[in-house]
Amino acid sequence: MRLSLIPPLRRLALAAALAIGFLAGPRTLAEGVVVRIGEPTRVGPEEKMEVVISLFAPVEVEGSVSGPCVVVGDRVGIDGVVQGPVIALLGDVALGPNARAGDVCAVIGGELTALPGARIEGDQILVGGALPPIRGWIRSGLLAGRPLPPGVGWAWGVAALWAIVYLVFGIFFPRAVSACEKAVETRPLPAFLAGLAGLILGAPLTVVILLSGLGIFTLPFLWLGALVALVVGKAGVFQWMGRSLLRGLRPRTAPGSILALAVGLAIVTALYMTPLLGLLLWGLLIPVGFGAALIALFESFSPAAQSPVSDGRPLPPPRVPAVPPPSPPRSAASANPPAPDPEWTAAPRAGFWIRTLAAFLDLLLLVWFAPAFGHWFSIVWLGYHAGMWAWRGTTIGGIVCNLKVVRTDGRRVDAATALVRALAGIFSALPFFLGFFWVGWTRERQSWHDKIAGTVIVRAPQGVSLV
Repeated sequence: MRLSLIPPLRRLALAAALAIGFLAGPRTLAEGVVVRIGEPTRVGPEEKMEVVISLFAPVEVEGSVSGPCVVVGDRVGIDGVVQGPVIALLGDVALGPNARAGDVCAVIGGELTALPGARIEGDQILVGGALPPIRGWIRSGLLAGRPLPPGVGWAWGVAALWAIVYLVFGIFFPRAVSACEKAVETRPLPAFLAGLAGLILGAPLTVVILLSGLGIFTLPFLWLGALVALVVGKAGVFQWMGRSLLRGLRPRTAPGSILALAVGLAIVTALYMTPLLGLLLWGLLIPVGFGAALIALFESFSPAAQSPVSDGRPLPPPRVPAVPPPSPPRSAASANPPAPDPEWTAAPRAGFWIRTLAAFLDLLLLVWFAPAFGHWFSIVWLGYHAGMWAWRGTTIGGIVCNLKVVRTDGRRVDAATALVRALAGIFSALPFFLGFFWVGWTRERQSWHDKIAGTVIVRAPQGVSLV
């Protein structure tokens, strides 16, 4: 067996560039060029092809291929002639007794098997033969937009190990985890931006440290510290998610930190199995957790951090004394004006993340009926919110998260206000949902449609039922 890397790698790069070009412009494919995604390909004994490219589907060649034969994420079986390079990325190559490969045969993350009589006239490149288990995760996990596919056992083993790590940090470092939870609760958007900036600046900072004299000694400790910060920060995010759900279900009971952390891990595990949403949540939790750890670290050096850190539960806002209603005006037209409700006026306003969780729960509820609604789903979505706000002042997701929509003076939302708020949500969504993110940037915790309708979303006081 010959092993000459430079020429084969050059041909491998040319074949990869050819594959990308064909995938980018499938309408320009000439006759004899096969490019398929997810569909098996077979070249019969009498067929002649120029190029065969298959993504996540098997290929069987019994005829001849004059150009490259590229397979990604599956198996290629050859019992014919392939004059160009044979490339299998995260796949296997099986050569039958009549197989003849005239160029390089490269197998990356798979296995190469050849029966007696098979000939490989070019070079052989075998890289990462222990990678085949990853193919199942890529096919059923990554391509489906979920980091935790149900059918991949080793992925669940890794998830279980990480869950144990988070629980261990929650047990032995409760103050650090609670400080990160508090950062997520009070400043979610700054936590996300700080984590994103930290991750982006990590690469150039590594280069600067390596160029310094002590870089090779200090860099491992810095990366270890960043990993610990990420783990503690994500544990704080999980604890906040679990505590938010437990508060909504049992408002009179203060959940413990470990119980909240375990519930948060269960929620995230379930969401990680959801296509598209799981991958989005996985990518979002990394900067949020890292940023929460950075904020908690900076706050620990501030003068205000001399007092011990609480268990992570936000302190209740000062109770605003009830304001006596103004004396009735003398005008008969306004003899009985609606008085503000001090109970809802003093209630703490909901932040961005708990509102997002409630909206996601509503979406999860209605998406099951999306096929029945068809193109009317957006109208049903607006009608559902407007109707629920006018009827109960909240939605199903709001009931679970213990949230209620009220006017700025504490009065209940009527039908007209609910309709205005629902329609104004379109205005908040048009500029890339900037109006929704406005909640995390203002002290009033109001989105654009809240400002238009004169409403706020508050947390229901303990003992108050929203059902």
